[in-house]
Amino acid sequence: MKNIQIHELRDINDYSKSRCKKIIQEYSLININYYRGQYKGYLYIIKLVNSIISQNYRMKHYELYNIIKNQKNLVLRKYHPKNDYKNGVIDALYDILNYTSNQNYNSPKRIGE
Repeated sequence: MKNIQIHELRDINDYSKSRCKKIIQEYSLININYYRGQYKGYLYIIKLVNSIISQNYRMKHYELYNIIKNQKNLVLRKYHPKNDYKNGVIDALYDILNYTSNQNYNSPKRIGE
């Protein structure tokens, strides 16, 4: 299995940034703690990816997946007085897990796709 390429990490970073922008534009005051949690979850991914890129750290796809999954499980077990905030963070990390697992990074790109 190959290591994660820089363009793949930047793709995850761009996806997280676009989700943050969407949260800022479309947040609701009714459930503001949930959106704050989602924003915090996506910011965690942006910081994680930026640190991997800046340190030129080589890792496999499943290693990145496991890091994000472990962070999600830590947040899930941690007590937080605002459950909406915690659920927002968990949903953001779960969204990134689905996004990374649905990518076809190992298959070569065909012309015309």
